[in-house]
Amino acid sequence: MNGKTEELVEAAANCQENGVSTILLTANQSSPLYELCEISLVGFKSEKSYFPDYEVRSRLPIQVIARIILDAYAIRM
Repeated sequence: MNGKTEELVEAAANCQENGVSTILLTANQSSPLYELCEISLVGFKSEKSYFPDYEVRSRLPIQVIARIILDAYAIRM
């Protein structure tokens, strides 16, 4: 959701260095991952959080986008 998970940033950097295409689904357009990925799709993230001390929000919009893309990819391959 925040696009700053160290392991994902490192993986995206490795992909970029090795010429591997990447698609990012995120809710943060100003994240390190956004800059590293070839195609970036930004989903909605509500400003309201029931647990403000933690990065806990609904991931439903991102999951719906991911499922549509995965299904489309599977059909074409």
